[in-house]
Amino acid sequence: MKQSTFFRSIILLIFTITFSVTSKAQVYTGNLTLASQADVNAFSYSEVTGQLLISGASIADLSPLSSLSSVGGDLEISSNLDLNNLNGLSSLSSVGGDLIVFNNSSLTTLDGVSSLSSVGGSVTITSNSSLSNLDGLSLLTSVGESITLLSNPAITNLDGLSLLTSVGEDISITSNSSLSNLDGLAALTSVGGDFFIVNNTVLTEYCGL
Repeated sequence: MKQSTFFRSIILLIFTITFSVTSKAQVYTGNLTLASQADVNAFSYSEVTGQLLISGASIADLSPLSSLSSVGGDLEISSNLDLNNLNGLSSLSSVGGDLIVFNNSSLTTLDGVSSLSSVGGSVTITSNSSLSNLDGLSLLTSVGESITLLSNPAITNLDGLSLLTSVGEDISITSNSSLSNLDGLAALTSVGGDFFIVNNTVLTEYCGL
């Protein structure tokens, strides 16, 4: 009798551990929007098959997203006025669609996505007034479509793109008023479309290319 109880206890323990691990590694099928810090706190997925939109005035901490390893569609992080880093996205390795970082006025760094190596669509970094560099993109080697860097007045260099070798379509670097050099693009060997460098007021030479 005692032996039977013991084995039942072992089986229950194994089931509990298995259920716990499985519940922390769920796949969300479809598009998902996180519009508040409460939404972020409730996140429990390892993968989102569609678009993941992170946009909400109360969002300041992405650490509950630490289980996320891939997004099948677009990943958009926009209009999060109190968000100053992306540290919760440290497990993210691939984005199948576009990576969009737009209008996050307190965001100072992209270091939180430092495991990201693949973007199937475009990379758009726009109107992030406090963003000083792109170092969080240091593992990115290729972008399937285009790269747009627009109106990020605190960015001084592109060193975070130092492993980037190919871009499938256009590159547009426009109105980044503190950008002083393009040295971070030294590894770039292939651009499938046009290359625009426009109105970067302190950029005086293109030796990085």
